[in-house]
Amino acid sequence: MGVLNMAYRMERTVLVILVWGLLLETFVLVYFCIFSQTWRFEFHYTLILFIATFMAVIVLLIRAYIKLRRFKKVEDFRVKCWDSKLLYSS
Repeated sequence: MGVLNMAYRMERTVLVILVWGLLLETFVLVYFCIFSQTWRFEFHYTLILFIATFMAVIVLLIRAYIKLRRFKKVEDFRVKCWDSKLLYSS
């Protein structure tokens, strides 16, 4: 259980870092668009970083959603089968 908890905390920490990076990249892209500097190298570099960070956040959210669904299925199965049948069968 400790290893799973540590992996969950690590995944959550990475997700927080990526979301902050996504927020900062959004501010930089808005800055470049407001001041009409979309021709600069930094704009294109930030745009690529924004796309990569956005995809990474989506992948982590999908993985967390799948893990949560799998955990709920296991818990439902445990409650249905383990608590009702195995404890009362002698």
